[in-house]
Amino acid sequence: MSKASQPISNTQFDVELDGTNIPGVVEVKLPEKNVQTHNYREGTDIASGTKHLGEVTYTKLEFARSADKKNAALDDWLKAAEEGRENDAKKQIAVLLKDRTGQTVARYNMEGAMVIQYSPPNLNATPGGDQIAVETFVVDFDTMQVDRS
Repeated sequence: MSKASQPISNTQFDVELDGTNIPGVVEVKLPEKNVQTHNYREGTDIASGTKHLGEVTYTKLEFARSADKKNAALDDWLKAAEEGRENDAKKQIAVLLKDRTGQTVARYNMEGAMVIQYSPPNLNATPGGDQIAVETFVVDFDTMQVDRS
């Protein structure tokens, strides 16, 4: 008898940049994939028509990580984009969703990924404002594939 499928927690994941783990990532908003459609009709037949598939589009990948010194790869990636070095700015980024045992159950691969927005941490010195300093990144990319094998 097959084992029942267990729900996967949204708290166990890794993010990789060109195969190297990005430490300290605390939040990820995975992109949505949308298939556009367009209408087609023939002649003067305005009452009917058919839908046809069009371009595949994606929203942006967003992730947040704790601000620390272990940021050289991300700094270099952002700098390549700022300087217009597209060959260096386009990378592969992957988000790995893990089960309770730490095994990868889904891998979201984004090719041609470029960091397009960086937000430094918000700082707050008022009493009760003690929170982790978090920096955020927004990433645009060419394609996304999901591997559940």
